[in-house]
Amino acid sequence: MFKNLKIGIRLVLDFGAVLALLAVISVMGIMQMAGLHDGIVSVVDGRFPKVSLVREIAFEGMDNARLVRNIVMLTDEDQPASYKAKYAENLAAIDEQFKELERMNTLPKAKELLKAATEARGSYLAYTDEVLALALAEKKQDAVKILFSEKHKIQDVYLGALETMVAFEVEAMKDTGKEVAPWGALGTAQIRRP
Repeated sequence: MFKNLKIGIRLVLDFGAVLALLAVISVMGIMQMAGLHDGIVSVVDGRFPKVSLVREIAFEGMDNARLVRNIVMLTDEDQPASYKAKYAENLAAIDEQFKELERMNTLPKAKELLKAATEARGSYLAYTDEVLALALAEKKQDAVKILFSEKHKIQDVYLGALETMVAFEVEAMKDTGKEVAPWGALGTAQIRRP
């Protein structure tokens, strides 16, 4: 069949075939780069901010534990007021961060972990509020007893729930990385071809 065609027509057909292959390769590369882009956006705009928020919550929660302990231990009457103000500031920030996490979480597992952390936080706040109220009422001995009672393990539960949330998001980031790595490698290989 090709033997009967003129050279010009054969060249046009061959060039057309090369252009068609080039178009297919380009479309595949664009699709792979789009998948890579989606994975990066998922991590950068979704998962990493959640991890940052949860870590901020944990830091502010530990800061509040330190503030409560300091209020219990201090004898200076002026210091507890400034510590109490910082405690309240941290609580307000944590409240906002939990609301933000609630807005950001769309996956059922993430919502479940957030619910567990919220419940653990409720128990932890009841514990710290009890200690704080006693300390501010000058019942420091009672505050110390509660501070170092079995109830202090509530903090471990709360921080453990937060760490479980971080672990879930980090694992999801790793999974996304594994998912998009071949797309990036293949797309890069296609671009580097001479």
